[in-house]
Amino acid sequence: MFHNFVVLFGLLVGISESLAQDGMGYIGLALEAASPCPDSILHMSREIGRPPSVENYWDGVFYFDKWPQIPEVRLHITLKAPARMEIDPDIGRLSVRRRTFMITTFEAPPKLKKIEFTVRGRSGGKFPDIESVHLNGADVCPNPQPFNAHLLGTSSATASEDFGEDSTGSTFTSTNECGRRRIKHEGLITFGSETRPGDFPWHVAIYHQEGRQRNYKCGGTIIDTNTILTAAHCVFEGFNLIAAERIIVQVGKYHLNIADDFAKEFQVFRIIPHPSYHKTLLTHDIALLRLSRELSYTDYIQPICLWNSNDTKLVDIENRSGVALGWGYTENDTVADALRYVELPIVPTVTCLKSDRDFFGTFLSDSNFCAGFTNGTNVCSGDSGGSLAFEDEHKVWRIRGIVSLSIRRRDKAICNPKHYVLFTDVAKYLSWIKQETSPRITQVGRK
Repeated sequence: MFHNFVVLFGLLVGISESLAQDGMGYIGLALEAASPCPDSILHMSREIGRPPSVENYWDGVFYFDKWPQIPEVRLHITLKAPARMEIDPDIGRLSVRRRTFMITTFEAPPKLKKIEFTVRGRSGGKFPDIESVHLNGADVCPNPQPFNAHLLGTSSATASEDFGEDSTGSTFTSTNECGRRRIKHEGLITFGSETRPGDFPWHVAIYHQEGRQRNYKCGGTIIDTNTILTAAHCVFEGFNLIAAERIIVQVGKYHLNIADDFAKEFQVFRIIPHPSYHKTLLTHDIALLRLSRELSYTDYIQPICLWNSNDTKLVDIENRSGVALGWGYTENDTVADALRYVELPIVPTVTCLKSDRDFFGTFLSDSNFCAGFTNGTNVCSGDSGGSLAFEDEHKVWRIRGIVSLSIRRRDKAICNPKHYVLFTDVAKYLSWIKQETSPRITQVGRK
């Protein structure tokens, strides 16, 4: 591995009048360049001698030769000083959190060969050197070398704040915490009623875009800064997978039909339904949504924890009550405006089958389970894709189920709340979720 530093010269940019008389060409400003990462995967360059107001910059090129088959590109570049970054909007989307710039491209290798961008530091401020580079979550630039740029207009004061901050509540940078409320309410309100903002900061609303109109479709759950967990049937229209660009995800949302100050909206970069999802029987009814940019955690936006992989037996949670969330149909046959919750017990398989053997005998499998009541207290249409979660002894919430399927009423095309509900058993898919959300870089030799 080598870190290369060279000084080049620019192209011919003009002819000086006096020099032209002597037959000599004027060569432009000198160009200094460096490769701060191993294998020269990142190239930095800038012109020497530009005015102090513009000299604190560099042009970057990141090459994908080393990873010709990665399925997607999420490039995170963290700088040592405040700066702005510019990329071609036709190449990908750019977002920023503090000093980390997150680029999500529309294409992936082998079609995409490189990404070009420009970094502009503060005038008179500290030079924005590379602190780290991550590709799809993997550190691809260990111990980056400084550019050693000499700024003519550098002042003694160096800015420590970033260009632009997240203004929606407190931002939490820890990625190791999950399943905890940041707002300490004195318990929930009443059984099977409305929540309060911040009670369940991992629940999201999923919309389908229909021309200029968007329609609420399902709920979902934040499991990391880039991924939403939901039901597979929420991302299909009939037997066809919906286009990713037609899905809108709103996080930090409390009112379904009112804009909340603490809510944020995201587009979806990629849809990942389970490969064995059955569109008729709804087996393996689980899917992941990869967001086009990473979300920032706030008091109202937090991830839930996945189930403990050492404790996945269904019998261990039978007759225990979990909490389900949603904006689905209420007892008045209307969609809820404020996010609601209900506590539902896990029902033994035998009990579930006895309640309606024709229905549950068809759809019940080893990848889902029954929960709920038969007295009208239940999740309903519109709650699909949302979580059934349990709070453990450490006050940490973990997702165990995804609202999947229920029996319909005969008089309306909505659920019959007097029957049990089927939930996808998330504990059966922990390996698949880990596989799809872990860094995905193929370590191969450079072409």
